[in-house]
Amino acid sequence: MSTDRGLGSGGLMGWFFQRLTGLLLIPAVLAHVWVTHYVLGDPGFQANEISYQAVAERLSNPFWKLIDLGFLALVLFHGLRGVWNWLDESVHRPWFRIALFSVVVVLGAALAVLGTVTILPFRAS
Repeated sequence: MSTDRGLGSGGLMGWFFQRLTGLLLIPAVLAHVWVTHYVLGDPGFQANEISYQAVAERLSNPFWKLIDLGFLALVLFHGLRGVWNWLDESVHRPWFRIALFSVVVVLGAALAVLGTVTILPFRAS
């Protein structure tokens, strides 16, 4: 474990992007909730009653695919980087830290693939 924690430690960019993605996630989550529950909601029903057809129609638009893929990337980077930082500070055995970092990388890749193959297949009907 490296004890170098100053500006020259190489962690400045990670720190910066963790904060940046945290700030970007605030409007992204609010926009996601607004679009999903109020824009797509059927006016005749409660706002939280959303049909599969409305979601499929939105996801058939390349613009919304790009927005959702960006949201997925933000969430995965921010969340997995947070877990990564916690492991770096909490796990003191190098072999165990490497094993857990490997699990984080595999989990991140699996979630990225799963999210992407969920978003991309929608086509306009």
